[in-house]
Amino acid sequence: MGIPFYNEADSIGHVLRTAVQGLDQYYPDAKSVIVAAGSPVGGKALRAINSTRLRKKSLVGSIAFKFDDDLLDGKGLEHQGDHGDRG
Repeated sequence: MGIPFYNEADSIGHVLRTAVQGLDQYYPDAKSVIVAAGSPVGGKALRAINSTRLRKKSLVGSIAFKFDDDLLDGKGLEHQGDHGDRG
């Protein structure tokens, strides 16, 4: 499951716990991975993700990172003004 983030440090922990709960409920025998990928300004949210405790008896793992490219800001193409064209 992919979860994009910008800088939602206050709510991202709840989102992760809810995702784990749903995966455990609907896919109890499956191994799952949650990938949280975020904006370069998402440092605070990344720290919140990494400090979120997931269920101990879950088969869900997680990985989280933020991009180093400012063009990947988590706000989508409309934010870039020219629909993502770099040149």
